[in-house]
Amino acid sequence: MACAAATSAEQAKRRKYENLGSNCASLRLFGVETLGPWGPEARALFKELSKRVIESTSDPRAGSYVGQRISLAIQEGQLCQPV
Repeated sequence: MACAAATSAEQAKRRKYENLGSNCASLRLFGVETLGPWGPEARALFKELSKRVIESTSDPRAGSYVGQRISLAIQEGQLCQPV
């Protein structure tokens, strides 16, 4: 199943950090496969970030630039942390 690993990682992270409670109200947990699909939470976060960047820059391409930058950072290992 496509993105099963990313979805599973999101669920594992949610369980791991569920005790943080309201201290981290803005904490967003997401899973991304290194060379593959993003989990549901990752897609939702990216959509929100893209919308905000496009609004602030007035550049309709800004959202795709953000996505490319995130993908490169993941591939370079800058955002990869095992659960």
